[in-house]
This record gives sequence, structure tokens and C-alpha cells, in this order.
Amino acid sequence: MLRILRLLRVLRRLWLFTILRLLLRLWLWLFAVLRLLRVLWLLPVLRLLRIAGLLLILWWLLLLLLLLLLLLLLLLLGIG
Repeated sequence: MLRILRLLRVLRRLWLFTILRLLLRLWLWLFAVLRLLRVLWLLPVLRLLRIAGLLLILWWLLLLLLLLLLLLLLLLLGIG
């Protein structure tokens, strides 16, 4: 019984580590996309877009993604 509990603890830590690693990859991907958008922003075609509208869309997408990741974390930890 103790071995099973230890195994469950180790698996829970591995899940948490995997989620943290995915969050880090998400942040790195987001910064890469923002950097690419900043570079592409210099093109005349993309100057027609409004910065505020684009940033608002990115902000809501980021909030939605973080909410989904938090929900996944809660489900994996057994709280939800």
C-alpha cells in the first residue's frame, strides 16, 4: 500500500513537472510569436491593422489559454 502511495506521489510530481514544462514552452512560443509580429509590423500591409485591436485579441487568447491550463492543472491534481 505504501509503495502505491509513493508511486502516486511520484506520478503527480511528474505530471506537475510536465505541466510546468508545457507552460514554459507556451511562454517561449508566445514571445516568439510576438517578436515575429513586431518584425512583420514594419511591413506596409500590416500597418493597416490597429495595434490596440491586435493586442486585445492576443490578450484575450492568452487569458483563455491560461484559464484552460489552470483548469487542466486542477483536474490533474484532483481538486476539480
